[in-house]
Amino acid sequence: MRNRAIWSAFETSPGGVRAIVDWKEVLGLHFDSVKPYLKPTQGLATSVPCRAKPQCGCDHAVVEHKRDDLVSVCRCEPKRCDTAQIDRTDTVVAELNLTAVGGAIAEALGAKSDDHGIDGLLFTRQVGTYSPQVGVNIPLILTVQSCPADLQTVAERLLAKDDRPFVLLSPTERHWKPECDRLLRGRKAAFIPLSDAVTWNGSLSAKQSIADMVPDTLAAVLPPTKDRCVLRKDGATWTIVFQDLTKTVRHSIGMEYIARLIRNPGQNIIVSLLRAVVKQQDETIILGSAGTILDQKALNDYKERIDEIEEELETASGDRKATLLQDRETLLVEIGRATGLGGRMRHQSDDLDRARKSVSAAIYRALTKINAVHPSFHQHLDRALDLGFVLSYRPSEPLVWAAE
Repeated sequence: MRNRAIWSAFETSPGGVRAIVDWKEVLGLHFDSVKPYLKPTQGLATSVPCRAKPQCGCDHAVVEHKRDDLVSVCRCEPKRCDTAQIDRTDTVVAELNLTAVGGAIAEALGAKSDDHGIDGLLFTRQVGTYSPQVGVNIPLILTVQSCPADLQTVAERLLAKDDRPFVLLSPTERHWKPECDRLLRGRKAAFIPLSDAVTWNGSLSAKQSIADMVPDTLAAVLPPTKDRCVLRKDGATWTIVFQDLTKTVRHSIGMEYIARLIRNPGQNIIVSLLRAVVKQQDETIILGSAGTILDQKALNDYKERIDEIEEELETASGDRKATLLQDRETLLVEIGRATGLGGRMRHQSDDLDRARKSVSAAIYRALTKINAVHPSFHQHLDRALDLGFVLSYRPSEPLVWAAE
């Protein structure tokens, strides 16, 4: 079954409500991957699809003789199928759990999960909030409708409720009308059919970043790109906005390193610290006799950075304060590894040099990918990044970055 067929199955009954036996029929081998997103109701189905091959032409009635004695009865006249036993569990009516599937969709799209119902709209929930920039919040609204008229009603009522842009998500575009597109464009809202945007392979993953899917909406809520620079992780991709050009590249550890350096312009960051704060792996220094873990200059850089952190902590709050505290703790651990009693320098093998080579190689690989899609940003980084045992980002002119 193709990805589209899974999404289409949700639209074939109002709100994605049907008996388990019916879900098994429409989903086939993919029933098990969808089952965690189905929520049993209190009722039992009064009819089930005919299981004959070919089907007789009617939905069979469910007759309960006693609790664990249920049969399906052909309603054709005259009857064309034999009466057959049916498991009670197969007659349980289950609905698509919009909260669960909505949370998975929000995560796949790189948005914050934000689930709540919307008054007056059946089978419709806000499932997430997309924040392309601090202070900018775009609601992601999921609706599952089984006919064009109902989907149009949802779009019209959402537009009437609020004048802010939003993104409307629906399993497919099957019930979407051109007039709905015109309505949303007037508000700079957007429509995304999930069959085109999200792949369902046991887990959910986005085919591209949400920034690439709703460019008109972003243009309406964000200042002109020439006045801002953005490096933001959106699920499996990074969004780059630089010099009036927006592009995306696939996620890599090298992009994590670059983002971390951009968040700390003009600051020296020791290579082992950079590896630690992005949590690529636990850093273990092996003591030996070939050279020192840190030379005196690097050790002084550590201590200078701790002084800077202490000063900034006096006014920092929220996420920035948490980041600073983490950096300070990591620096103190690294200094402890580097020095013995009385502050004497310890020795090590070639581990630090391997860390330098590993981080530099990851950054160079990321730069190669950036150059393929955004040459001007690559040129900027090529001039602004200093790599080695001590790394830094030092742009020739100050830039305001949203690096998330």
